[in-house]
Amino acid sequence: MCDTRHDWITLLAGLSPVVAALNLTTTLKDELYYNRSKNMVLQKDAFNLSSSKPHNDAIASWLNHLAAMGVGNGYMTKALTDLTSRNTIGTFCELSAYGALLDHNIPFLIQIAQSPSAILNPNGSDLDGCLQLLGDVFFDVKAFGLQEHLIDLLVERLQTDLGPSIFVAAEGSKDVSIATLSDLLGGNSYATLISELMANNIAKRSLLEFRLKPLAIVQMSSGTYDPYRQAEECADYAFRFAKQFMRHKPFILVFVMHPWLGGLSLHTNFAGGTDKFLRSFARRTFMQFLRDTKNKHFNLTRRTVSRLLSGMLVISAWQGKGTDAPTTPPKRLFLNPRAKNPLSPLTVHLLRAQIRDLEVEDFLHDTY
Repeated sequence: MCDTRHDWITLLAGLSPVVAALNLTTTLKDELYYNRSKNMVLQKDAFNLSSSKPHNDAIASWLNHLAAMGVGNGYMTKALTDLTSRNTIGTFCELSAYGALLDHNIPFLIQIAQSPSAILNPNGSDLDGCLQLLGDVFFDVKAFGLQEHLIDLLVERLQTDLGPSIFVAAEGSKDVSIATLSDLLGGNSYATLISELMANNIAKRSLLEFRLKPLAIVQMSSGTYDPYRQAEECADYAFRFAKQFMRHKPFILVFVMHPWLGGLSLHTNFAGGTDKFLRSFARRTFMQFLRDTKNKHFNLTRRTVSRLLSGMLVISAWQGKGTDAPTTPPKRLFLNPRAKNPLSPLTVHLLRAQIRDLEVEDFLHDTY
């Protein structure tokens, strides 16, 4: 169990000569993950990951393999700096995506610099990687399924600010967009929410309902979930990352799920809910905006930008073993049937051959 940032770095250094050689405890400021005197977790994501042997073993293995590929100390230092501090989720997801490619012997390069003429970002940017399967397929990695995680963070923050004498419950429907939850965790929206709760003991935001309840020995809250409604709420999620989209080359977003970072619902696939949500979400992303000439990204209509996303790969980053592990969902590749720069059929065939549990949906006969 790691109580501090230096604890985690030291643990990883014992598992990886690559980490050990960086000697980061002498250059990075220490941070507290868990305050034992108050029995309080201060950085939940870092504390949970650093306290899991399977996840630490995986992180060390990924870094060792990346070093063997020729990845230099500059990337290793940045990755570990971000992982062990305030960007734990993003960095862990990025390393997990690299790890999945390594596990399936898929050749790739990482951190590819792109000019403004190649990418929508007017300042240019680094993409997380490029698959090298006959033709290049560029990709960027993002965390996925964060709604439950953000709701939990919001409830924890409300509970801390309102004090231990009451119980904060988040009820109603959790089919809420990332944008709504991010806004609630922001400054003015959060202040308004907490003021309304203190005045009325209830506050509604989108489909969520926050309630203040008296303390009891057993506390319960209820909620609903509809995969199709969730897909509707998240339809424009991929466009939050439009600046990374390639203008003239195949480009995919790699979405990474994890039960600790996005809740168990996407992993358990109860009643096929995950299958329904992911397919509906992908279809909306690719086809809902084909007539959208109002919303723009970098002077391009969303209609045009939607065709620059060649596909989306969804993977799980769960590393647990044995009976404590949730069911690990298959990897899913959703292909945009309207893509300007599609993946070639041979590239898709090679991905299927390398990733045996890969499920592919191309929507070719579902484009009405």
